[in-house]
Amino acid sequence: AELRVFQDRIMSKLDDRESWLNSMANCILNKSLTSFEDADERTFQDQFQQRIHELDNLCELAKANPNAEEEDVFRLGISAFGKKEQTRIIRRPKQLSEGDALIEKEIRALLGSDKARSLAILARLLQEQL
Repeated sequence: AELRVFQDRIMSKLDDRESWLNSMANCILNKSLTSFEDADERTFQDQFQQRIHELDNLCELAKANPNAEEEDVFRLGISAFGKKEQTRIIRRPKQLSEGDALIEKEIRALLGSDKARSLAILARLLQEQL
């Protein structure tokens, strides 16, 4: 829902730059430009860039023409220092096969509760698979 509002605001045909920016500020930070403080400008820039990135991802996923009731569609991207980002669209049935469900359960058990360690391990494995 937030992305839809953001997209609508980007595409709005406001006559002047300040009105358009004020519309974006209200959408992203729920503040008008006149009530911005120094820190809000940087936050606005970061959030604006993040929302644009989210829209790009959504467009990539929409190109895959997913059937939302039957499958999960993911856009996976891995970036490593000094390397080009690797991305892939992954489609899987919503209902996992017994074999896939078992493998997922075993991986969860092996990873344990240390999220930082788990993410590092999974990132390396995903990088190999992409």
